[in-house]
Amino acid sequence: MALRWGIVAAGAISNDFVAAVHALPAADHQVVAVAARNLDRAKQFASRHNISTSYGSYEELAGNCDIDVVYIGSIHTEHPKLCKLFFDAGKPVLCEKPLTTSLQQTLETVNLARERKLFLMEAVWSRCSPLYQTLRDEIASGTVGEVVSVEACFGYDARDAPRITQKELGGGATLDIGIYCIQFANWVFGETPQKVTSSGHLNKQGVDMSAGIILLYSNNRIAHLYYSTVVPMKSHGIVYGKEGTIKVECLQCPTDMWIGEKHIEIPNPPSAESFNFCGSAGLAYEAEHVRQCLTQGLLESPLVPLSESINLAKTMEEALEKLGVTY
Repeated sequence: MALRWGIVAAGAISNDFVAAVHALPAADHQVVAVAARNLDRAKQFASRHNISTSYGSYEELAGNCDIDVVYIGSIHTEHPKLCKLFFDAGKPVLCEKPLTTSLQQTLETVNLARERKLFLMEAVWSRCSPLYQTLRDEIASGTVGEVVSVEACFGYDARDAPRITQKELGGGATLDIGIYCIQFANWVFGETPQKVTSSGHLNKQGVDMSAGIILLYSNNRIAHLYYSTVVPMKSHGIVYGKEGTIKVECLQCPTDMWIGEKHIEIPNPPSAESFNFCGSAGLAYEAEHVRQCLTQGLLESPLVPLSESINLAKTMEEALEKLGVTY
């Protein structure tokens, strides 16, 4: 029986998620309803994606008994209250990253999911890419020897995007794209950092527009991360081992990896849909991962466990505090 999705918010990332789901077998996935704060917008979204039901409030979607799981694609600051709304309705949740804008809110949201015994996953879709597992397998097999350093970089121009520039919308580079760099380093090292150092610049609204972070891990391992929402930068991650290097292109949604001169490619699922963001066809891997988790009766993802969401929130909060940003 197909997993029946409800879509919370009708913005650009929700568009891409639904478009990616459409590339999956209809026998496994169906998008059955969408809700937005504006009914006309929800109807337009539904018409564009051939969704049968649209709502002008999130509460109406929460009351729909024909939904198995919801995807929350709203602005960051709405995530905690929307998670609670759908937990109260007994719905499993896939919530866009960042799960919340603070460690305290993340702890509260995770604890609520655990109390209600409901599935919750932060949508760190990178972890669902087959290339991420290939990367970890190569590291574990000793292909590049002992890994001692990681470098990650990601940047694009978002100076005119209110969701990035405005503090009240949960803006800032760290919450938007810095999380990709941090989770990449955690994935490579298999743990969370012991020390966080950061430096960067803020806009007039008091949110970070670019930053550099140094993360120190056990056994003298280190990660150098840089990200910007001011200038475009080629997204990549590099793993430095004592016997070689691994380079991952487009670390948020990779399809290409080099081990020295050896090239490994795992394409995203084919899709005729149009997307707002680069690589969004890879969101299909995330949707299918959620289906597999729910089929197995899991309450959290083994790729993005709730403990990792807490750790990511802690690292980001430490970095942001050093930058002078609080939410």
